[in-house]
Amino acid sequence: MRLSIVALICLLCVIPIVAQDNGNDIDWTISDFVPPIGAAESPQNNNDGYGPWNRRILIAISEDDGWTWERTGQNLSDQADYPTAVITPDGRIFVYFITYHAEIRNQIVAAISDDFGETWVYKRVTFDFPQPPVDPSAIVLDDGSIRMFFNQSIERRTVAIYSATSEDGLNFILDSQMPHLADEDSHILAPTIFRFDNGYHLYAINPQGANYHALSEDGLSFTSQTDVVLEERHFIAQGQLALDNGFRVFTFTGAPAHDGFFPSIHSYITTDGFTWEREDGTRLVYDGQYAYESVSVRNPAVIRLPDDRILMFYITVIPEPYSGS
Repeated sequence: MRLSIVALICLLCVIPIVAQDNGNDIDWTISDFVPPIGAAESPQNNNDGYGPWNRRILIAISEDDGWTWERTGQNLSDQADYPTAVITPDGRIFVYFITYHAEIRNQIVAAISDDFGETWVYKRVTFDFPQPPVDPSAIVLDDGSIRMFFNQSIERRTVAIYSATSEDGLNFILDSQMPHLADEDSHILAPTIFRFDNGYHLYAINPQGANYHALSEDGLSFTSQTDVVLEERHFIAQGQLALDNGFRVFTFTGAPAHDGFFPSIHSYITTDGFTWEREDGTRLVYDGQYAYESVSVRNPAVIRLPDDRILMFYITVIPEPYSGS
């Protein structure tokens, strides 16, 4: 299957859609930048060889509530990492991710679609924050605005989780100068925000392999809960999908393939965010059969379209040598 870069497709959009937000005109048909093609050179201080410089976001689709998935081969962006996705009440898709684009390196940007993922426009994202945030996780609030949780270093050893809210999906205002979590010793990273029937649940990675867990009624004031331990292989909760009888949560493992172990995306069922039941099998597995993937599949972000199809935006490593187009 020939891999296509959808940034070129978005240039075919000819009908202008201009929104008025906080006094600023936003043309939703014009990209602020074109995503890079291929991998960038690895930074000298890299430890494991993988990061946004050589990762890409691909798209898969499901028609059975996220149980089985078909790879589309559609490449949302190269040099990209940590996707999170939402769909607004009016059907606009935002996929936020970290880009390694030379002009906006290691910053959060957005891929936006107004036709349910057929074409995409790429926009810069702004925050009223002194340093660029990382590791985004977004959720749509009841009023249609978007709240994003993210990591930021506030001191040399302290990593904190903050949140910011946007009415237009591009310009975010910090919810509070105080972080939701700042712990020098725990080094909790990569927040994930879910909303279940009993409130907002914040999960994050901790070095012990569990998922740090906090609960909030309003999505702003969180109380720590008992850590969620999913599996021995450090499963990380990432994507959430509402079902008739609860929620399907998608998880991943970060280790590369070795000794018959293939990195894969799994799923759990939960009704309350506290008790999790592992589902049989895998939802998506890296097995070396696809020319546009290598090393692993991970970081699943999922959304449900109005026709009940499900889109997954997931990370893989760009194969070497790169042969896409």
